[in-house]
Amino acid sequence: MPIRLRLAAAVFAAMMLSLVTHGADYPSVTLNNGSLEMLLYPPDAASGYYRGSRFEWSGVIQQVKYAGYTVFGDWKATHDPRNHDDVNGPVGEFGMKTPLGYTDASVGGPFLKIGIGLLTKKDRNAYSFAGNHALKQVYDWSVEHGDDWIAYRQDAPDFNGWKYEYVKRIELESGSPVFTISHQLKNTGEKPIDTDYYCHNFTILDDEPIGPSYELTFSFTPQFTQSFNGYARAEGNKIIFLKALKNTSTYVEFTGYPVTPESTRVTIHNKNAGVALKIEGDYPAYDFHFWSTTLATCPEPFIKIDLAPGESMEWTDRYTVAADSKIEDDMR
Repeated sequence: MPIRLRLAAAVFAAMMLSLVTHGADYPSVTLNNGSLEMLLYPPDAASGYYRGSRFEWSGVIQQVKYAGYTVFGDWKATHDPRNHDDVNGPVGEFGMKTPLGYTDASVGGPFLKIGIGLLTKKDRNAYSFAGNHALKQVYDWSVEHGDDWIAYRQDAPDFNGWKYEYVKRIELESGSPVFTISHQLKNTGEKPIDTDYYCHNFTILDDEPIGPSYELTFSFTPQFTQSFNGYARAEGNKIIFLKALKNTSTYVEFTGYPVTPESTRVTIHNKNAGVALKIEGDYPAYDFHFWSTTLATCPEPFIKIDLAPGESMEWTDRYTVAADSKIEDDMR
């Protein structure tokens, strides 16, 4: 990148990040494995960093530091812990299209959002994740952690026959720039749990705004169902950004992914900073979305959840950070 453009990008990033509340007043936990340092915000119904009605509350990763680089961080100029998307890092959502019990709930009645609790149906319209729903009953969490791991557990009470146990564990692999996020969901109720889950992966690398220095590489050649509105283009198995997304966003859905765990593998590379993040799951994607805005680019692989009473499932995402000369070797 020419020096003038690089300086402009740095100034723009500094302007944006100077406006952001960095969460100093919220309960936090720091993990370290000698290679990565990770700052997290645990769930807290009274004073937590995120208390919104969209994403599940466990495992909110604010930022990861590696070899002088940063991964993740604030992507909005303001922060309201109760707003539906005021959250950072690889956060997940259950039931993005239709949460459990929403269709049959009356206006003012409750429906279930796994990883949060009971929300209140505000009108007769179809469910929309892009809005705030009143919290009717927040389910409790238990949290344990060591130096390089943290585990969350939510045992949901019965709601109209739905009941579950959800465990999430984040672990930094010893001495390496790798961490995993593992999930266990068990249906302990009388009704089947038929829903989906995805990780939004709000990613910014080294605090540099999203633009021509970024590219995403997939394990397959995506077939896109929408355009990028001039901000990016598809090039084989890559998404190439053409210009900065200043105060705007671009969103696409795509097909073409194989029904194998390899479908979830994607690498986000900031060529200017010389740092990359590889994300890979151990499950086949059944849907895939992609969204980017000024300070975040977000690949979103979905997993299908279909659990009869008594059944359980597990899935894990693995994140690898690499820099400079190791990018090609570590990102394969």
